[in-house]
Amino acid sequence: MSPDEKRVFADIVAACRAKHFTPADEPLLVSYVQATVLARASIKKARKDRGALACGEKATRMQAVLATKLRLA
Repeated sequence: MSPDEKRVFADIVAACRAKHFTPADEPLLVSYVQATVLARASIKKARKDRGALACGEKATRMQAVLATKLRLA
């Protein structure tokens, strides 16, 4: 994972109860973190590049799906 992804990962894990995640959740959590970082970056780029907005929307939809699976929403 990138430094930004590691930071988001640590923030999410720290914000949840100690037993919220199991080892089996790790791949989904990594995907959620990647979608989060991508959504944030895409929104910043969308100010100058309208194509980035579509990417941001897709990443945000992925966040929503994964948040439900990970019991974050």
